[in-house]
Amino acid sequence: MKPTLHVEQNGAVTTVTARGKIAGESSLDLLRAVELLVHDGHRRILLDMAEVTYVDSCGLGQLAAAFAAAQDARASMKLVRVTPRARALLHITRLNRVFEIFTTREDAVHSFRSLPVSGCYTEGDPPCWEVV
Repeated sequence: MKPTLHVEQNGAVTTVTARGKIAGESSLDLLRAVELLVHDGHRRILLDMAEVTYVDSCGLGQLAAAFAAAQDARASMKLVRVTPRARALLHITRLNRVFEIFTTREDAVHSFRSLPVSGCYTEGDPPCWEVV
């Protein structure tokens, strides 16, 4: 079963809510979604995992690839409301050291304060800043 991804814009933060399994070949949908978002200029991406029922090694790989895609585009991707099982897998694989993980959406959104604003940074110029 493919994960269902719901994207919503909340100010400067784009929240992707994942539902179902992030596993196997279908986990590529998550990577593609993040790649499309950063291509479209979204720089603050929050992945809400409260309704993720299962994550396998392929899904963990796609989470890491999505994080790398965001980083390559000078975007930030953070996780929120990670289920206990997924949190345990992130800990075992030490991906919890890569991702910023938050318990509440409010804390996660607040953590994006003082990040460069999308589209205002050009090579060689200092970044612009915005408080959300």
